[in-house]
Amino acid sequence: MLLRNWVCAFLMNDDKYLLMKRNPNRSFSPNYWSGIGGKIEPLEINDPLRACYREIEEETCISKDQIESINLLYIITRNRGKEIYQSYIYFGDTKVSETASNVGDSTLTEEGLLYWIPTEELLQLEFTVTYKVMIEHYLARDMNDRDIYLGAVGTEAERLNINWTRLANIDI
Repeated sequence: MLLRNWVCAFLMNDDKYLLMKRNPNRSFSPNYWSGIGGKIEPLEINDPLRACYREIEEETCISKDQIESINLLYIITRNRGKEIYQSYIYFGDTKVSETASNVGDSTLTEEGLLYWIPTEELLQLEFTVTYKVMIEHYLARDMNDRDIYLGAVGTEAERLNINWTRLANIDI
């Protein structure tokens, strides 16, 4: 059994989220929408926030000092055959409104196109099922809630299901 660790960030600016529409040639989630992120490198295994900042800068050129706040809000675990995927999902704020090499309303990267998407349009986008369920949960929660939610992904009657456990009063 292999363990795959991932980070993902959803950065907000003026009620818009910076999202990526993944290139169709990507092996992982082609053509789907996602936050900014990727694999945790071996030296970052005990520090997912460090990996998150690295991924944000690599994919958007937004540096750590340009991020006003960032909070780990979700840890999602999913068994995918002979691999367990564990994702650390952060939500943060930035005053940056453009990213490097803008192309019209989007920014082209090796991974895909970056767009600033208004909050009210998030649920209209095609995310992976896991991210769709997480975003639905996120939009339904109190926006002042900074507790971390653990999600264990399973299936019920062929439908993806995430059981959420709230970790309250964690000092991080």
